[in-house]
Amino acid sequence: VQNLHPNNLVRNNLGSINQELFAQFYSAYPQKKGKGAAEKAWEKAIKIKEPKELVQAARVFAQFCEGKDKKFIPYPATWLNQKRWEDELEPEQRPATSTDLLNSLMSQENSCQTVKVIRPFDSYLGKE
Repeated sequence: VQNLHPNNLVRNNLGSINQELFAQFYSAYPQKKGKGAAEKAWEKAIKIKEPKELVQAARVFAQFCEGKDKKFIPYPATWLNQKRWEDELEPEQRPATSTDLLNSLMSQENSCQTVKVIRPFDSYLGKE
């Protein structure tokens, strides 16, 4: 075991590279909360996962979170501490809306046929 001096150039170089990669991670991550805690979690995470892979995983996660409410997105420290980069990202299954149903009906072959709508009182007024 070698005891490195705090001003060792190799140690400083690695530190600046890791800081730069953390900055990339943090800017890519969709939730910007708890930066100090995220830095501490980052230092732990890069011991078990390559920093560049974490940055890439954060970018993928950010794309997955587009359009979602931010209150349901974990803070960066939580994401790192829980190894959430290993999670399987499944697309959200949203229920069909009335607009989706209408569009599907209109796209069917018979959608061009004219349908006559008769209201109950039209027959009394002679408007059939």
